[in-house]
Amino acid sequence: MSKQRSSKASTSGQKPRKSGGKAIVIILGGVIAAAALAFVLGVGDEPVPAAATGSLEDMAARHVRGAANATVTLIEFGDFQCPACAAYHPVLKALLERFPDDLELQFHHFPLVSIHPNALPAGVAAEAAAEQGRFWEMNDMLFENQNAWAFLPNPDPVFVEYARALALDIDRFESDLRSDELQTRVLADGRMANQMGLGGTPSFFVNGRQLLALPSSLAEFERIITDAIPNP
Repeated sequence: MSKQRSSKASTSGQKPRKSGGKAIVIILGGVIAAAALAFVLGVGDEPVPAAATGSLEDMAARHVRGAANATVTLIEFGDFQCPACAAYHPVLKALLERFPDDLELQFHHFPLVSIHPNALPAGVAAEAAAEQGRFWEMNDMLFENQNAWAFLPNPDPVFVEYARALALDIDRFESDLRSDELQTRVLADGRMANQMGLGGTPSFFVNGRQLLALPSSLAEFERIITDAIPNP
C-alpha cells in the first residue's frame, strides 16, 4: 500500500490514455515490489480499521468482469486516487488475460477521503459511467491517467473529457456527477469496507479469503490464482 506524497499534478491537458495492452505489465516489477514493501512496513493509504462487523456476503457484486463461469473470484476494494491501486491496475488486467476461463474480477469502492479528496468524485464518475454501461472503461481511464486529475481542485472537467472519449451522453453524465444517489452508493461501499475492518487500499480477496500481504509481482499473483483454481 503506497503512502501519499505531497506532489503537484500535471494539468497540461494530456489526452486520456485508453486501456493498454500487455506491454505495460513489463515495467511493473519495481512498482509493485515497492507497494508491497510499504504494506509490510505498515505505511500506506490506511484509515484506522474499525471492528469487523460486516462481510463480503453483505455486498452486492455490481461491477464484475472476466469469465462468465469463473471458478476464482478476485475482489478489489480500491480508491481511484490511491497510487498503489493504480500500480496494481495493469496487473489485474494481465491476470484476466492469463486466466480467461477461470477468473472474474469484482470492484468495490473504498475512497479514503481524508487523504484522497478526489477519490469520491472519481468514484462517482465511475458510477456515472456505469449508468451508461461503461463502468470498466471509466475505471481503466481513471487509473491509467491518475496523475492528470488526482490533485486538481476540481477534477470533474477531466472526467467529462473521459466521458466524451467514451462516447457517453454528456448531459446525462454531467447530471449524474451531481447525483446524491451515486455518491451514496460509493460511500456505502466504503462504510462496508470499514465495517469489515479493512486496513487500506488496495485490499484483495480471492474466493472470499483476504490477501493479508500484497503480492509483490505479477508472477506471485498468478501463483495465488492458480492455487485457487479447483482441481478437475
